[in-house]
Amino acid sequence: MQRTFDVELRVLSCERCGAPARVEETGGSVTCEYCGVQMLIGRRRLEPARLAHTLEGEARLAALRLQAGRPLPDNPYSTVRPPPGCESLTRSGLADVQEQLARRFREAAALVRAAPRVEHQRLLWWCATMLNQGYGMGGKHLERRAVLERAIEELRDPGFRHLLFVNLAGAAASLGALAAARAWIERCDPAPEDVVLDSAYRVGLASVLVREGDAARVRELVGARVGDVPEAHQYRLMFAMYRIHAHERLGDPDAALAAAAAIQRDPEVGGVLVEALGMNSLAPATAAALTRSSSATTPVGVEASDRRAPAEGPAPRTIAVFIAVALIGLAVVVGVALVAVLPALR
Repeated sequence: MQRTFDVELRVLSCERCGAPARVEETGGSVTCEYCGVQMLIGRRRLEPARLAHTLEGEARLAALRLQAGRPLPDNPYSTVRPPPGCESLTRSGLADVQEQLARRFREAAALVRAAPRVEHQRLLWWCATMLNQGYGMGGKHLERRAVLERAIEELRDPGFRHLLFVNLAGAAASLGALAAARAWIERCDPAPEDVVLDSAYRVGLASVLVREGDAARVRELVGARVGDVPEAHQYRLMFAMYRIHAHERLGDPDAALAAAAAIQRDPEVGGVLVEALGMNSLAPATAAALTRSSSATTPVGVEASDRRAPAEGPAPRTIAVFIAVALIGLAVVVGVALVAVLPALR
């Protein structure tokens, strides 16, 4: 498991069945050991995602602020609006949805190879993002790696590749593979002029810095308060979580609680803050204080036994939390054992 996300390895999902396959840097003929299909794979494409820049410094930040603070459904890098035909595939933690996503992913890869139009590339990126999230929830880290790297090698748009590199960095960081996480985040663009791409980079790098113990740098990245740095609307919960954690680690519990209160007022994501902090092992003291405060206001007669979960499958609330905190597939999932699909990679 320690080598699952190493950059030195090349792992791609099978074109027919989706199983992870170890592939040489130079490519060549590869036979899937699961379905037996023979694939002809080209040389590895792992160049950094660098976008065209015209702005720097304060001018870039000013341009980002104009895009911040509101949903951006027409932004191709936004997860607000799924691609056409994918509206029912957002619950990536469900097994049947994962199967449908995997099929759509393989179809999208074929479309991109035939005609790399923006809509085809966005479909491939979106399916990879959702599969990354679902596989992370289930502890299928090698499948997660294989899908993300397959999409990176198929896509031409640097923005989509940037987001997938962020996903890989977050996934590696969640398993404690910090050297690998650093290697993936260094392939991102550190100064994009699109607020979604910029926010993705900030939360991706923060996921690494949190595990390196650099709370001061985390707070600098996400801002001590809302508005200190531009935030893409879809990343506001992740910004808040890292902000709260940084305040707590830097010995400022009042600032941590104030940041928590600010995001809890958000009607869409405020209700899952405490659960999301717990899932990501962030700000434990603040989360405990919020839990105590919430318990003190629980209506009389409501017992824990009254909160019933479905008979099977992940709890809908848990799925909602993962969707909220892994908007580009950056679910920083905590401690699940890796299924040993390819022993050579362990």
